[in-house]
Amino acid sequence: MQCTFAPVMILTEAPFGRHLILTQVLDADLEIKLLELGFDTQTKFSVLRQAPFNGPLTLRNEKTQIILRGEDAQMIEVSIV
Repeated sequence: MQCTFAPVMILTEAPFGRHLILTQVLDADLEIKLLELGFDTQTKFSVLRQAPFNGPLTLRNEKTQIILRGEDAQMIEVSIV
């Protein structure tokens, strides 16, 4: 999945509490899982927190809250909306 917004950053670099949108997922299986959980290029979401040492991130959109492994988050590009 790819979309055009700017500036683009890796999810682990995104600021907490800001509205974000997916621009690209670099792993096909992860992309499918995110789509199943309601996270696509049209859905705004935010990072609530991240555990230390590149630990899991807690993400929330208007319908779902998920915890994503740090290594998976590094394969996701996002933009601030």
